[in-house]
This record gives sequence, structure tokens and C-alpha cells, in this order.
Amino acid sequence: MVPYRVSIELPLMALDLDSNNFIGILPVSLWNSTNLMEFSAAKNMLDSSLLGKIGNAITLERLVLSNNMLKGLIPKEIGKSHRLSGLIPEELGKCVVVVDFLLSNNMLSGSIPLEFGDSLKLQGLYLGNNQLTGSIPGSLDRLGSLVKLNLTGNKLSSSVPIGFGNLTGRTHLDLSCNKLDGELPSFLSWMLNLVGLYVQQNSLFGPLDGLFSNSIMAWRIETMNLSNNVFDGALPRSLGNLSYLTNLDLYENNFTGEIPLELGNLIQLEYFDVSRNKLSGQISEKMCHLVNLQYLNLADSGLEGLVPESGIC
Repeated sequence: MVPYRVSIELPLMALDLDSNNFIGILPVSLWNSTNLMEFSAAKNMLDSSLLGKIGNAITLERLVLSNNMLKGLIPKEIGKSHRLSGLIPEELGKCVVVVDFLLSNNMLSGSIPLEFGDSLKLQGLYLGNNQLTGSIPGSLDRLGSLVKLNLTGNKLSSSVPIGFGNLTGRTHLDLSCNKLDGELPSFLSWMLNLVGLYVQQNSLFGPLDGLFSNSIMAWRIETMNLSNNVFDGALPRSLGNLSYLTNLDLYENNFTGEIPLELGNLIQLEYFDVSRNKLSGQISEKMCHLVNLQYLNLADSGLEGLVPESGIC
């Protein structure tokens, strides 16, 4: 195989190699720039050995390696780059200048180290679609600058850390497609800037009364996917206070009782799925007057009576 030939003129500040056919490792000379702040090589066929000399790039703030063939352990030397925080090596917690960390869609394994909570400037953490195991470290609740956390498609277990409610600046939380259990902490509603909450395809259980209390009037959440879990109890009437809500997916749980009339107050609602539950009662006519509603699925839920003949129904 012909080696890569890369000529770099300093100061190099950003390098984008996305969507090529690079395989294996990249030349060491890539990391010789003392001004490199952004490096992206997503959608190639690289492996984790490319990270061996990345510690030379002491100014690196953003590293994007998603959709490659990364597997095994990330070298400990990467902690010198002041950029990453991620898997296995405790040294990753020393990356105090890190802003964004994108390593989704690889084959990374092991647990998320507690030291991750020391990357206090971290704003985006994307570890989705790997093979991570263990619990979600409670130390992540120290990341006051964290805006987006994506851990979807791993094998993470245990419960959602209670301290996540302290991260009031977070806008997106994706914990879907794991093996999480326990109840959703009521403190999640303290994240007033949260736009998207995705916890589908886990084993979460219990009622939602604590999460959707009457104090959520200021919660600006727009998308909430709680499908494919074991949530039970009645649907909280206070759901009707989520005036920004556009997508609500409660598919395949164990919810009982009637669909609250208060859901008819969700004038922004576009998508509502409560199919495959254990509900009772009739379809509220008020639901039929949600003018923005485009998808409504009430199948296999035990509802009875006549379907209203007004509005979108």
C-alpha cells in the first residue's frame, strides 16, 4: 500500500478529511501543527492507532472521528491533547480544553470513566452507536457547559443519574437503545433548556407523576420519546402544560386510565403515539381540534366508544 503523503504548511488550524477512503493510520506529521484546533476524518476506514501521536496537537479543541472502524482502547497519550474525554483511559479526564468530542458509530468498548466529569468545558459529547458498557457516571453532572449528550445505541445499564437535573444548559439528552432501568428522575424537568429527550428502547419503569409535576410550566421541551419501556400508571394531566411540545411518543408501555383532556391544550403537537398501552375510556373530542397534529396513533390501547366526528378526526 502506498503511504499517505501529506504536506502541511503551518499554521494549520483546521483540517477536514471527511468522506474519503482513508484506511488504517494517518501520518504522524498531521499532529505537528501547534495551531491545529479542528480535525475531522469522519466516514473513512480508520482504526484507533491513528490516535497514538495526537497528543502533539496541544491546541486541539474539536475532534470528529465518527463512522470509522475504531475499536479497542483509546491510547492514554491522547490525554495530552487537551481535547478528548472518552473511554477507558483515566487520562482522558485531563482534557480540560475540550469543547466537542464526536466518536459515534465506531466499535469502542468498555465503560465511561468517572474522570470524564473533569472536562468542564465540554459542550458536546457524542459516543452513540458503540459497544460501551457499565453505568452512566454520575460525575457527568459536573459538566455545567454540556449542551448535547448522545449515548444512544450502546449497552449501558443501571439508572439515569439523579444529578443530571443540575445541567440546566443542556438542550439534547439521548440515552435511547441501551439497557437502562429504574425510574426517570423528576429532576430532569429542571433542565429548562432541554429541547429533546430520547430514552426509548430501554427498561425504564414506574409512573411519570414526579417528572411531570405542576412545576413544569416553564419546561420548553419539544420532542419526548419514551417508547418501548415499562412505564405505568396514568398519563399525568400536567403533560398539557408542555406548550412547546411537538412530538410525544409513548408507544408500547403499560400506561393505564384515560387520555387526559389536558393534552388537548398542546396546540403545537404534531406527532402523538400512545399505541400498545393499557388505556381505557374514549377519545377526547378536544384532541381532534389540535390543528397542527399530523400523526395520531391510538391503536391497540383498549380505548372504547365512538370516534369523534369533528376537527382532524
